[in-house]
Amino acid sequence: MICDLPPRAVELLLVIVTNHHQREPITYASLMERTGFARSVVYRHLANLEAAGFVRRTPGTRGTLRPTVRLVPIAIGEKEKGRD
Repeated sequence: MICDLPPRAVELLLVIVTNHHQREPITYASLMERTGFARSVVYRHLANLEAAGFVRRTPGTRGTLRPTVRLVPIAIGEKEKGRD
């Protein structure tokens, strides 16, 4: 579950989801730039997020990422909480 993720992994997910909603591609390089995390930190957390099924690489691109369907219920739940 997302609650069990390290804070840096959650921050990376938020950037990926935000960019996905804005229809902007997100790459490893742009994640490093936006978060200020070192390359090794970004690669390690993204490998774990991909293995857990939260993100995947966009086919036919070099390092472009997108959230998976697994994040949809979480995003919807957060939106509903924000409306209260």
